[in-house]
Amino acid sequence: MDPYEAKTLVALLYASDEGVLERALVTLANLATMEINQNNLREGGCLHRLQNLLSHPKEEIRLASIRALGNLALNEENQREMKGVIPILLSFLTKRTREEEGEEIVEAVLTTLGNVAVLPNYHEEFYTYLHSLYALIDLESLPLQLQALKLLVNLSTNPEMVPSLLGAKAPIRLFYLLGRDGDVEVLLRLVTLLANLTTTAKSGKLKSGDLPHAEKAPSPDTLYAAIYGVIKGEKMRELAEDLMNHHSHQDIRIQARRLYSALTIAP
Repeated sequence: MDPYEAKTLVALLYASDEGVLERALVTLANLATMEINQNNLREGGCLHRLQNLLSHPKEEIRLASIRALGNLALNEENQREMKGVIPILLSFLTKRTREEEGEEIVEAVLTTLGNVAVLPNYHEEFYTYLHSLYALIDLESLPLQLQALKLLVNLSTNPEMVPSLLGAKAPIRLFYLLGRDGDVEVLLRLVTLLANLTTTAKSGKLKSGDLPHAEKAPSPDTLYAAIYGVIKGEKMRELAEDLMNHHSHQDIRIQARRLYSALTIAP
């Protein structure tokens, strides 16, 4: 796609015919998988228009806009111009926990935010939404669990995010999801998340008093308490040991070993 073609496609995003608009968005999302197209579409002004379309009354238009943004977010230059998009996308998460938004849209939002969170540029935007992300893990929806965990894993690679991630309210089904018989992809991301958090906490000698007060859950409900509490902490170590010794998936065993190692000496 050359610059002229990109501008022509972006012009279609202003069409009043919803059928034309939706087809243009689907085409844009498909083309936005290639870097040269990502650059030309950005320079053609698509990011601002896509941001406005996130509030479109038709669900199909919102969904197609989110998916297009997800592919465009794979480009670092595009991410620099997406600051205004992040809070709008994050607001969809609380809508889902209140059942005000469809699962398919929230899954697309999580995928897009996961792409954004590969880089730490906008991680500070996520602080007030960590409770919502953990709540999504409790929903009995494998797609939402998996995409929420992928996003959380990306956030957990940033040491500055770790205190807030530990201070947020832990998923109610945390220990159940750590069972050996759970979905492999979900379990791998969950164990990786916990391994990242505990490894950083151990190396930084993080204590409960170091958790930020802003947006912190009541102390017994935090993820920190679920990992390091007297009774829950012992259960966490038992689950990590069981996974590292007995799970059939090699990557899960590796991450469980990281988790168990980090838990042998509490921070």
